[in-house]
Amino acid sequence: MRKKFFCCLLVLIQICAYGQSDYDLYIVNDPDGYVNKRSGPGLEHDISAEVYNKTILIHYKDRPINNGWVPVSKIYKESQDKIYKGTYSYIYKNRLKLLDRGASQKINKILLSSSIYGPLNVQLLSDSMPDILVMNNEGDCELQVIDINKNHTILSTGIPVCFDIIQGDTLTFSCMYEGGYPRAPMFTIYKIYKKKNGDYDFYTEIFPEPRKVSKEKAEEMVSSIRKDIKESLGNNKFLFYQLPDFYKYCGQLFTAYCSGVDALDIIHDSGCDASICHSLDDFSAMIEAYNKSKNRE
Repeated sequence: MRKKFFCCLLVLIQICAYGQSDYDLYIVNDPDGYVNKRSGPGLEHDISAEVYNKTILIHYKDRPINNGWVPVSKIYKESQDKIYKGTYSYIYKNRLKLLDRGASQKINKILLSSSIYGPLNVQLLSDSMPDILVMNNEGDCELQVIDINKNHTILSTGIPVCFDIIQGDTLTFSCMYEGGYPRAPMFTIYKIYKKKNGDYDFYTEIFPEPRKVSKEKAEEMVSSIRKDIKESLGNNKFLFYQLPDFYKYCGQLFTAYCSGVDALDIIHDSGCDASICHSLDDFSAMIEAYNKSKNRE
């Protein structure tokens, strides 16, 4: 009897946790591909923003719907397991679609467990892949692409350049690096696809083609870098990020990696300060992008 009671209690807890009793999730669905959010419940009110189709918005039930105008806001993630109320604008009800209970519970569970905080851009990827959720925060633009049905992260990256969905199942990043690696801007396309076993994965295409040199030249570059580290820092590899040629060396290490010489231990052994940490994150993201790229074939 006690066992049955605790099983029922567990089910009730899960329903409370993921039932969103105090809010509903809506998805933007406009024939024009986007809808205007307004500062008040009517066309006479100012347009506060344009919101594209597939975007998921939140409506708190204690904010009344006014003559068909629904007060909605972006999803604001305050901390682990907590979503808080943000500022809201109005969208007319025929430009929104209420997510059904099953989908809403799955997405809510993902949102609550996500490590991304702040105001979030949350949307479904495409009509052809409606079970793929894309979300990023407005600040650092950390991004996650998640299989809703399996609650599985397909792609997670911290490239500090926001994404755009340009074609159905295709994500793009503009990768700019300050004076270092690579010297020219690089443009990376992230393409989501479904494997034969039903799981999702991604590959990338990088433009322009990452620079490559002969393996011998790559080994020479790495040897020169290691020599400078030894002469300048001794055994204190942690301070690699403080070398005057740090960015130059990162560019050479990326080129060496693309040329078949892996010397990423130099990066992994390095410490960083606030700004350099972001640069090292960028570097790691570019390595990951290259590893998943057609350019490597």
